[in-house]
Amino acid sequence: MTDTTLLGTAESILKSAQELISKMRAPATTPERPRVALYLTITEQFEAAIRLGRVGMGTHGAVHVRSMLEALLSMNLLAQRPGFTDQMRFDKLKGEKKLYESLLTNPNIPAADRASVQTRLDVCKAEYDALFAQGLRPRRITEDFSPAGLADFIGPYTVLCGLSHNDLFALAARHQGDQVMTYKAVVDDDLMQSIYSVAMTVMVSATEPLATITRFTVDGHYDRCFQDMNNAWGAFLQSVGA
Repeated sequence: MTDTTLLGTAESILKSAQELISKMRAPATTPERPRVALYLTITEQFEAAIRLGRVGMGTHGAVHVRSMLEALLSMNLLAQRPGFTDQMRFDKLKGEKKLYESLLTNPNIPAADRASVQTRLDVCKAEYDALFAQGLRPRRITEDFSPAGLADFIGPYTVLCGLSHNDLFALAARHQGDQVMTYKAVVDDDLMQSIYSVAMTVMVSATEPLATITRFTVDGHYDRCFQDMNNAWGAFLQSVGA
Protein backbone atom coordinates (compact mmCIF):
# COMPACT_ATOMS: atom_id res chain seq x y z
CA MET A 1 0.00 0.00 0.00
CA THR A 2 1.37 3.43 -0.95
CA ASP A 3 1.59 6.30 1.50
CA THR A 4 -0.99 8.11 -0.66
CA THR A 5 -3.54 5.35 -0.14
CA LEU A 6 -2.68 4.90 3.54
CA LEU A 7 -2.89 8.59 4.40
CA GLY A 8 -5.89 9.03 2.11
CA THR A 9 -7.76 6.45 4.17
CA ALA A 10 -6.68 8.19 7.37
CA GLU A 11 -7.93 11.51 6.00
CA SER A 12 -11.31 9.95 5.15
CA ILE A 13 -11.63 8.73 8.73
CA LEU A 14 -10.55 12.14 10.02
CA LYS A 15 -13.16 13.87 7.85
CA SER A 16 -15.89 11.65 9.30
CA ALA A 17 -14.70 12.37 12.84
CA GLN A 18 -14.65 16.12 12.22
CA GLU A 19 -18.14 15.99 10.71
CA LEU A 20 -19.32 14.01 13.73
CA ILE A 21 -17.87 16.62 16.09
CA SER A 22 -19.62 19.46 14.24
CA LYS A 23 -23.03 18.28 15.48
CA MET A 24 -21.93 16.90 18.83
CA ARG A 25 -23.03 18.28 22.18
CA ALA A 26 -21.01 17.10 25.15
CA PRO A 27 -22.64 16.23 28.50
CA ALA A 28 -21.86 18.30 31.57
CA THR A 29 -21.31 15.37 33.91
CA THR A 30 -18.27 13.30 34.88
CA PRO A 31 -16.95 10.94 33.57
CA GLU A 32 -18.77 11.55 30.29
CA ARG A 33 -17.51 15.08 29.73
CA PRO A 34 -13.79 14.26 30.19
CA ARG A 35 -14.27 11.26 27.92
CA VAL A 36 -15.58 13.57 25.20
CA ALA A 37 -12.66 15.95 25.84
CA LEU A 38 -10.28 13.03 25.33
CA TYR A 39 -12.05 12.21 22.05
CA LEU A 40 -11.54 15.76 20.84
CA THR A 41 -7.84 15.63 21.62
CA ILE A 42 -7.54 12.21 19.96
CA THR A 43 -9.00 13.73 16.80
CA GLU A 44 -6.60 16.69 16.94
CA GLN A 45 -3.63 14.37 17.43
CA PHE A 46 -4.83 12.21 14.54
CA GLU A 47 -4.87 15.27 12.29
CA ALA A 48 -1.39 16.26 13.47
CA ALA A 49 -0.04 12.77 12.68
CA ILE A 50 -1.56 12.88 9.20
CA ARG A 51 -0.05 16.30 8.50
CA LEU A 52 3.38 15.02 9.50
CA GLY A 53 2.92 11.98 7.28
CA ARG A 54 2.02 14.20 4.33
CA VAL A 55 5.29 16.14 4.56
CA GLY A 56 7.53 13.09 4.80
CA MET A 57 7.84 12.89 8.57
CA GLY A 58 5.63 9.94 9.32
CA THR A 59 7.86 8.55 12.08
CA HIS A 60 7.44 11.83 13.95
CA GLY A 61 3.71 11.28 13.70
CA ALA A 62 4.28 8.37 16.07
CA VAL A 63 4.52 10.89 18.93
CA HIS A 64 0.92 11.89 18.34
CA VAL A 65 -0.26 8.33 17.73
CA ARG A 66 1.22 7.29 21.06
CA SER A 67 -0.71 10.11 22.74
CA MET A 68 -3.87 9.02 20.92
CA LEU A 69 -3.47 5.54 22.38
CA GLU A 70 -2.89 6.92 25.87
CA ALA A 71 -6.02 9.04 25.55
CA LEU A 72 -8.10 6.06 24.41
CA LEU A 73 -6.83 4.12 27.41
CA SER A 74 -8.02 6.93 29.69
CA MET A 75 -11.37 7.07 27.88
CA ASN A 76 -11.91 3.38 28.56
CA LEU A 77 -10.76 3.51 32.18
CA LEU A 78 -13.03 6.48 32.91
CA ALA A 79 -15.95 4.30 31.83
CA GLN A 80 -14.83 1.40 34.03
CA ARG A 81 -13.62 3.19 37.16
CA PRO A 82 -15.78 6.00 38.58
CA GLY A 83 -12.80 7.38 40.52
CA PHE A 84 -10.34 7.39 37.63
CA THR A 85 -10.58 11.19 37.41
CA ASP A 86 -8.78 11.24 40.77
CA GLN A 87 -6.02 9.09 39.28
CA MET A 88 -5.71 11.50 36.36
CA ARG A 89 -5.51 14.42 38.80
CA PHE A 90 -2.91 12.55 40.87
CA ASP A 91 -0.79 11.86 37.76
CA LYS A 92 -0.93 15.54 36.81
CA LEU A 93 0.11 16.63 40.29
CA LYS A 94 2.95 14.09 40.33
CA GLY A 95 4.41 15.61 37.16
CA GLU A 96 3.88 19.14 38.42
CA LYS A 97 5.55 18.35 41.75
CA LYS A 98 8.53 16.83 39.98
CA LEU A 99 8.88 19.95 37.82
CA TYR A 100 8.90 22.31 40.80
CA GLU A 101 11.32 20.11 42.74
CA SER A 102 13.66 20.02 39.75
CA LEU A 103 13.55 23.79 39.37
CA LEU A 104 14.51 24.23 43.00
CA THR A 105 17.68 22.18 42.50
CA ASN A 106 19.03 24.93 40.24
CA PRO A 107 21.46 26.96 42.38
CA ASN A 108 21.26 29.89 39.94
CA ILE A 109 17.54 30.53 40.28
CA PRO A 110 16.90 34.09 41.62
CA ALA A 111 15.60 34.31 45.16
CA ALA A 112 12.25 35.82 44.13
CA ASP A 113 11.69 33.07 41.56
CA ARG A 114 12.74 30.43 44.06
CA ALA A 115 10.15 31.71 46.54
CA SER A 116 7.45 31.66 43.86
CA VAL A 117 8.30 28.11 42.82
CA GLN A 118 8.38 27.00 46.46
CA THR A 119 4.90 28.46 46.99
CA ARG A 120 3.59 26.58 43.99
CA LEU A 121 5.28 23.40 45.17
CA ASP A 122 3.69 23.73 48.61
CA VAL A 123 0.20 24.06 47.09
CA CYS A 124 0.82 21.22 44.67
CA LYS A 125 2.27 18.95 47.33
CA ALA A 126 -0.67 19.51 49.66
CA GLU A 127 -3.07 18.33 46.94
CA TYR A 128 -0.76 15.48 45.98
CA ASP A 129 -0.40 14.31 49.61
CA ALA A 130 -4.17 14.39 50.11
CA LEU A 131 -4.72 12.08 47.13
CA PHE A 132 -1.79 9.90 48.22
CA ALA A 133 -3.45 9.51 51.61
CA GLN A 134 -6.58 8.29 49.82
CA GLY A 135 -4.58 5.46 48.29
CA LEU A 136 -3.65 6.95 44.91
CA ARG A 137 -0.25 5.83 43.66
CA PRO A 138 1.96 6.37 40.60
CA ARG A 139 1.08 3.83 37.91
CA ARG A 140 2.82 2.18 34.99
CA ILE A 141 0.68 2.85 31.97
CA THR A 142 1.40 -0.56 30.42
CA GLU A 143 -0.30 -2.19 33.40
CA ASP A 144 -3.56 -0.50 32.42
CA PHE A 145 -3.76 -1.79 28.86
CA SER A 146 -5.35 -5.13 29.73
CA PRO A 147 -7.94 -3.70 32.17
CA ALA A 148 -8.81 -1.10 29.54
CA GLY A 149 -9.40 -3.80 26.92
CA LEU A 150 -6.35 -2.76 24.91
CA ALA A 151 -3.94 -5.63 25.58
CA ASP A 152 -3.25 -6.03 21.86
CA PHE A 153 -1.72 -2.55 21.82
CA ILE A 154 1.05 -3.20 24.35
CA GLY A 155 3.53 -4.16 21.62
CA PRO A 156 2.64 -1.30 19.25
CA TYR A 157 2.76 1.12 22.17
CA THR A 158 6.33 0.08 22.94
CA VAL A 159 7.33 0.73 19.32
CA LEU A 160 5.59 4.13 19.37
CA CYS A 161 7.46 5.03 22.56
CA GLY A 162 10.76 4.15 20.89
CA LEU A 163 9.96 6.41 17.94
CA SER A 164 8.93 9.17 20.31
CA HIS A 165 12.09 8.94 22.42
CA ASN A 166 14.59 8.99 19.56
CA ASP A 167 16.17 5.64 20.34
CA LEU A 168 18.71 4.11 17.96
CA PHE A 169 16.01 2.33 15.95
CA ALA A 170 14.19 5.62 15.37
CA LEU A 171 17.37 7.47 14.43
CA ALA A 172 18.39 4.75 11.98
CA ALA A 173 14.94 4.66 10.38
CA ARG A 174 15.03 8.40 9.82
CA HIS A 175 18.63 9.19 9.01
CA GLN A 176 20.78 6.15 8.19
CA GLY A 177 21.07 6.10 4.41
CA ASP A 178 23.11 3.68 2.29
CA GLN A 179 25.93 6.15 1.63
CA VAL A 180 25.17 9.33 3.55
CA MET A 181 22.92 10.37 6.39
CA THR A 182 19.47 11.43 5.28
CA TYR A 183 17.09 14.27 6.09
CA LYS A 184 13.36 13.57 5.82
CA ALA A 185 14.07 10.15 4.33
CA VAL A 186 11.28 8.13 2.74
CA VAL A 187 9.77 6.03 5.53
CA ASP A 188 9.65 2.27 5.07
CA ASP A 189 6.16 1.19 3.95
CA ASP A 190 5.76 -1.40 6.69
CA LEU A 191 6.71 1.11 9.37
CA MET A 192 4.31 3.73 7.99
CA GLN A 193 1.53 1.17 7.86
CA SER A 194 2.19 0.05 11.43
CA ILE A 195 2.09 3.62 12.75
CA TYR A 196 -0.99 4.77 10.89
CA SER A 197 -2.88 1.50 11.29
CA VAL A 198 -2.71 2.03 15.04
CA ALA A 199 -3.84 5.63 14.58
CA MET A 200 -6.88 4.62 12.53
CA THR A 201 -7.78 1.79 14.91
CA VAL A 202 -7.67 4.18 17.85
CA MET A 203 -9.77 6.77 16.00
CA VAL A 204 -12.51 4.27 15.16
CA SER A 205 -12.41 2.67 18.63
CA ALA A 206 -12.67 6.04 20.36
CA THR A 207 -15.67 7.00 18.23
CA GLU A 208 -17.77 3.96 19.05
CA PRO A 209 -18.76 4.89 22.65
CA LEU A 210 -19.88 8.39 21.62
CA ALA A 211 -23.22 6.86 20.64
CA THR A 212 -24.11 6.52 24.31
CA ILE A 213 -22.13 9.24 26.11
CA THR A 214 -23.11 12.31 24.12
CA ARG A 215 -25.90 13.63 21.93
CA PHE A 216 -26.13 15.09 18.44
CA THR A 217 -28.21 17.95 17.10
CA VAL A 218 -29.24 16.05 13.95
CA ASP A 219 -31.04 12.70 14.03
CA GLY A 220 -29.01 9.89 12.52
CA HIS A 221 -25.88 12.03 12.38
CA TYR A 222 -23.79 9.68 14.53
CA ASP A 223 -24.86 6.58 12.62
CA ARG A 224 -24.07 8.12 9.24
CA CYS A 225 -20.64 9.47 10.24
CA PHE A 226 -19.63 6.32 12.06
CA GLN A 227 -20.71 4.20 9.12
CA ASP A 228 -18.63 6.33 6.76
CA MET A 229 -15.68 5.91 9.09
CA ASN A 230 -16.13 2.15 9.23
CA ASN A 231 -16.50 1.92 5.46
CA ALA A 232 -13.13 3.63 4.97
CA TRP A 233 -11.54 1.52 7.69
CA GLY A 234 -13.01 -1.70 6.30
CA ALA A 235 -11.78 -0.91 2.78
CA PHE A 236 -8.30 -0.32 4.18
CA LEU A 237 -8.27 -3.63 6.06
CA GLN A 238 -9.43 -5.46 2.96
CA SER A 239 -6.71 -3.83 0.84
CA VAL A 240 -3.96 -5.03 3.20
CA GLY A 241 -5.48 -8.47 3.61
CA ALA A 242 -6.25 -8.04 7.30
